[in-house]
Amino acid sequence: MKKQKVLQEKVSIGLLLLLPMGWNLVYPTDPGFGQWYSLPYVVIILLQSTLGGTLVGLISCLVAALGILGVSVLQGSFPPPVWADPVRVSVWGSLPLLVYMFGRITDVLRGSLRAIQLRFRVLVQRNQRYSRIIQELQKVNAVLEERVAKQRDSLTLLYNQVQTIRTLNLEKALGVLLETVQMFLQARRITLWTLDETMNRLKIETSLGWEGKEREEYLSLNDSVEGWVYRNSSLFSFRMLLQYENLKKIYRGGTVIAIPVHAGKKPFGVLSIEELPFERYNLYSERLAQIIVGLSEPFLEDILEYRQLTNLTDVDEDTGIPNFSQFYHLMTSELDRARNQGSPLSVVVFEVENFPDLVQRFGKKAAKGSLKGVVEELTFFSDSRYSSFLYREEGQVVFLCPNLDQDGASLFCLESLERLNQREWKIGDTPIPLSMVVGYATARMGSYEPESLLQQVDHLLLLQKM
Repeated sequence: MKKQKVLQEKVSIGLLLLLPMGWNLVYPTDPGFGQWYSLPYVVIILLQSTLGGTLVGLISCLVAALGILGVSVLQGSFPPPVWADPVRVSVWGSLPLLVYMFGRITDVLRGSLRAIQLRFRVLVQRNQRYSRIIQELQKVNAVLEERVAKQRDSLTLLYNQVQTIRTLNLEKALGVLLETVQMFLQARRITLWTLDETMNRLKIETSLGWEGKEREEYLSLNDSVEGWVYRNSSLFSFRMLLQYENLKKIYRGGTVIAIPVHAGKKPFGVLSIEELPFERYNLYSERLAQIIVGLSEPFLEDILEYRQLTNLTDVDEDTGIPNFSQFYHLMTSELDRARNQGSPLSVVVFEVENFPDLVQRFGKKAAKGSLKGVVEELTFFSDSRYSSFLYREEGQVVFLCPNLDQDGASLFCLESLERLNQREWKIGDTPIPLSMVVGYATARMGSYEPESLLQQVDHLLLLQKM
């Protein structure tokens, strides 16, 4: 576009020069328009000096002189008559000086115009850059205002989310953890990496925001920032790439914040935030993500302990529910923990009172299926917060409930019985009645003996069956 404009200017200047020369051909006997004191040439040359500058004006003056000489030669009159008059000679003699003056004025004006245009272009670019900065700062300010305005609601929401993580279902707990981080940081893509001990690499345990997108399934422990976080139990943030060359060498791109996740004192995995809005990336977001992970870690320890128990061989082959020996082992360790923390621990036993009748009618395996249904219903009802096991006698299941005091255990029993009674129970297609009794006991400050706790439960069950 710019070259086309320059070409148009040159063509217009050339046409202006040819105009008096063509006109002069109409008056061949007066080369240079001597009778008009060469004014047509003077005006055109000065006009070209004004339009094109000094150099264009001088070239125009030279071309005009050569054109006049050419016309004179054609007429057989040399030198041209126009230069025989002292007045006309003075006009042509002073013309280069006038061309220089007019052209110089044009050059100066053009230089000033270019400087103004350049300055204006710089100011426009700077203004666009400032506009982008202002937009980002407005976003940051909006985030800060939202943070202050919703701080109280956010604390309540954070508490509720953390309580939801309090479950014995690992997949559900990790899903809620990622959703909580997404909710508070507005992160678009999050991944939780755990160690695959067989391959000595990090593998994807769960992720959020990667639906339908290709990504790596495994990461090296030595050649990735996630591996560095796992090995060193240290936070990684994108800003650290400006300070540490070793991190810059292993950075694979994408990761904005990576946080180590522990289950108790043991490393569990790495939470990697891989896409985060610019206005959300700050020290506050890093600390908030660490707080969320830190609040979740105690529950992860309980989940992994329970998963380890359920993966052992001491489980009922018909229902897959851990046997009483596993319950007693876990209860002993939980009582020690409750004693050290000064917190309550409740044991709640549900018994299907008509279990022998069900065994006689449908067989032992089918009757156990109804017992498994009771466990599944109460596990769902309690948000998987409590561990479930088979108890001492057939037809009994026990729930181990950390941090549940006597009032809470009593309420849990009443609500559970109500929920079980509202459900229709079947073995196959045959509706069956379930006659339930429940007993519970709570260990509290000064009373953390396992046998004493179980004796209270058994005694309460016996009283209800009398």
